[in-house]
Amino acid sequence: MDRCNKIITEQIANKIVTKISETQFTSADGKDLDRITISCGVAFYAGNLENFISVADKCLIGAKASGKDCVVVHEYPGHISA
Repeated sequence: MDRCNKIITEQIANKIVTKISETQFTSADGKDLDRITISCGVAFYAGNLENFISVADKCLIGAKASGKDCVVVHEYPGHISA
């Protein structure tokens, strides 16, 4: 993963979070539902599936702990944050 990919990935995740938050969902019978929020944990696959799942899970737990509508992207050593 390079810096550009991390930045773009985080921007896309934030756009998804915002779009879902701004969308008015309705039930099958046409009633408006309460506002839906999501949190995202983002990791990049580096050849080890177990590590990938573990890192993604930790990022999601971190996003949920930060509040509603949050995105946490895994930081790799040596990479610059956005």
